[in-house]
Amino acid sequence: MPRQSNSPRSISSPTIWRAALFCSGIGGAFLVTGLLLKPPAAFTWSLWAVVAVTAAGTLAALAGGIFFPRLRPLYHRLSAFRRVSLLARLLPVVTLLIAWLGLLWPQGRIAGLDAYLIRLQPLLGWLAISAFAALVALLLTSRQPFSPVDRQFWLAWAVFLGLAALLWLLAALTGLGVRVSSGFWNKAAVPLTGLQLFGLIIAGLWADLTPALRRARSRWLDAALFLLIWGLAAWAWTLQPAPSSTFSSDAWLPNLANYPSSDAATFDLMGQSILIGEGIRTSIDKPLYLALRALFNLACGSAYPCVNQLQAAFLALIPAVLYLLGRRLNSRGFGLMLAGAAVFKELNGQALTNLIQLTNAQEAMTELPTLLLLAVFTLLLAAWLRAPERILDWRLLAAGGALGLAGLIRLNAFTILPFALLLVALSAGHARGRWWKAPALFSLIFLLAWLPWMIRCQIVEGNAFAFVNTKTSGVILKNRYNPILQESNPAPSGTAAPAAIPTNAQMPTVESDNSGFAGLVFSIVNHYAHNLIASAFVIPPDPRHYAVAAYYRLPYWQLNWNGRLAALDAASLVLNLLLLTGGIALAWRRQGWAGLTPLAVLLGYTAASAASLTSGGRYLQPADWVIYFYHLFALWYLAAAVLVRLGLAPLGSALPAHSHAVVSTGGLAWRAPFAAVLLTLCLGFLPAGLERTFPVRYPLPDASRLAETLEENQDIQRWLTSDPQAVLIGGRMLYPRYYPADQGDNRVESHTPFSAKPYPHLVFWLLNRERIPVVLPLADPPADLPNASDAVVLGCREKDRIQALAVWRLRPTSGTDGETIEPLALPPQGPLRCPLTVP
Repeated sequence: MPRQSNSPRSISSPTIWRAALFCSGIGGAFLVTGLLLKPPAAFTWSLWAVVAVTAAGTLAALAGGIFFPRLRPLYHRLSAFRRVSLLARLLPVVTLLIAWLGLLWPQGRIAGLDAYLIRLQPLLGWLAISAFAALVALLLTSRQPFSPVDRQFWLAWAVFLGLAALLWLLAALTGLGVRVSSGFWNKAAVPLTGLQLFGLIIAGLWADLTPALRRARSRWLDAALFLLIWGLAAWAWTLQPAPSSTFSSDAWLPNLANYPSSDAATFDLMGQSILIGEGIRTSIDKPLYLALRALFNLACGSAYPCVNQLQAAFLALIPAVLYLLGRRLNSRGFGLMLAGAAVFKELNGQALTNLIQLTNAQEAMTELPTLLLLAVFTLLLAAWLRAPERILDWRLLAAGGALGLAGLIRLNAFTILPFALLLVALSAGHARGRWWKAPALFSLIFLLAWLPWMIRCQIVEGNAFAFVNTKTSGVILKNRYNPILQESNPAPSGTAAPAAIPTNAQMPTVESDNSGFAGLVFSIVNHYAHNLIASAFVIPPDPRHYAVAAYYRLPYWQLNWNGRLAALDAASLVLNLLLLTGGIALAWRRQGWAGLTPLAVLLGYTAASAASLTSGGRYLQPADWVIYFYHLFALWYLAAAVLVRLGLAPLGSALPAHSHAVVSTGGLAWRAPFAAVLLTLCLGFLPAGLERTFPVRYPLPDASRLAETLEENQDIQRWLTSDPQAVLIGGRMLYPRYYPADQGDNRVESHTPFSAKPYPHLVFWLLNRERIPVVLPLADPPADLPNASDAVVLGCREKDRIQALAVWRLRPTSGTDGETIEPLALPPQGPLRCPLTVP
């Protein structure tokens, strides 16, 4: 009797290939049907000719092998030739990619291509079905080993996928995360296109399949790649001038520069205030960024666009740091993929700045500097979590310092602290005392970064946490919470007014109180869900290959999106969620708690944004890189596993290393932690130290001499002494812009110093112990008026500006005569009075 096998019955290779051929036959039926339904045209007949020639060539090859025996040895030689075998294994992959490009290419992107793509759709569909079936058959019948994944991975994937599905189910049933709430409700995140992701995967796999890059363990190679990525990112990000936006003005004479505006102008003016010796003069929650902005202005002499481009070059460290993170948690190729995604995302953000309420690297805003420090924090903490043998480790101390310094740019970093402490406690082990000593040390270094600014606030305002209260009590509680708690049905607000909801759109029917404590809680939870959903759209749910600037037209980037998904988009979203949650589970399984460090950044940072009643748009930028981190992690592993199964790559290329770093116990055991603590203290001391570095600049001696000369004019003297609105004041002239009649910056409210007026005028900020805009009627633009010039203004102080009557610029001279006084406009003769009569 034949021996009975207890092993499970497997499907034979012929059966698998028959199934693949059956799928290809179904695709062929669709092809024929599609061609017959298309109207007859020359292109249709040419397509038939291509199909006929392909079929004839295939039949001829088969007939040659059957009826001409002498050709059979040649066929055997060809089948044994490695290149032919390699091409046979690559052909389904390449064919599937070509069909993917053609089927998902949107109409109108390339002029004249639409008609061809419409005619090719049946053929592309057949190629897609046939290539996919052949690829599956190759994977199932290959003798190469599968990349191993264990039961814990599947369990973790099920947990993360269940949580993501629960969020989307709540969004579908209740509108949570989709329905607009009180506060600042903005659009989805900056998208990465499918073509960009495809190029990144190809580049990353090429790097990992290159033995010289995969096997080399030289730190010098990683240092060289770090500098190369930094340089390329800086070149790409500064190649184009920053577009005008809410936070960057249009380019106007006399300097044709994009100056900061709105919040960006506030931050830059505070940095300039440091340079003129007046200090920050307030307990703001962003002191470290103001100090950096002061240094950028000092290095460039306050000349734009040099200041903007210097900041962008500095922030180009973001892709370089993410490369090191990817290298640490996976491989060198994955690090290159991650760095490339960061470069593309910023370029996409520059193209979409005015369309989905963003900031970019050339604007004086705090989101991207925060991203840089959070990336450094993630890199350092993940490095320690992989080898948590020593508590007094410089990486743990430096990670706490980096997170604390990030809190001096945006307070959102504070809510990352609990998630970080949980990971530290879980990784510290169950040894006696370690579970609390490591988190305590981490928290101590976090507060150490705040200590210098806390001492400064205590001395200046008598409250060490005044900078925290300024944001929480002065802004969040007063302007955002109290209207909800005190008023009924407060109107939603945001950086841009929501578009009117079309009559055919159906918003979720489940309602919630808009006022009171319940309304406040709902708004916070709603903003948190919106942050997570909007961040997930870094990988767009629409799989078609749109140009970057076209994404803002999709419904998911509209403020009034009602949560509906088209069938293709729903399928794409399910695939994205599978990849995202699979990447999280895979990172955790391969790297332990270190693999969840980026997730802690996302969950913690968005929690602070939600508590501030802000979500979407620029509020996502410091943490939405976590989405493409895990997405690329899954795609990298999946692509590598396919290549391994096809025999095109070694097994090790599909396995992220799970090795612990070697902990040094040599002579540097105490020096490295000491250096980490010292560097944290120095950077934390930078804002307070710069406040004491620069001497008070105003009033200038020559400005006083000019004032004495003007006061000799009896009309001006009488006016200055009798009219309480009359002023004669000197200071630093910043952001000079000349507007012709009826023109102004397009993105400011009306009736402001920078809005259109019926007469030509020069407008600028005057900075001394205060900062105030100045409006000077002027017939022609000045020929030469550098930014940050010293100036003296004569005019009338109004509610929000000085309406100038005359302005003098104080130009430095190379000799010992002090400064040359050049008038931009002289006061008229005769008596003066406020308010002034403008042209």
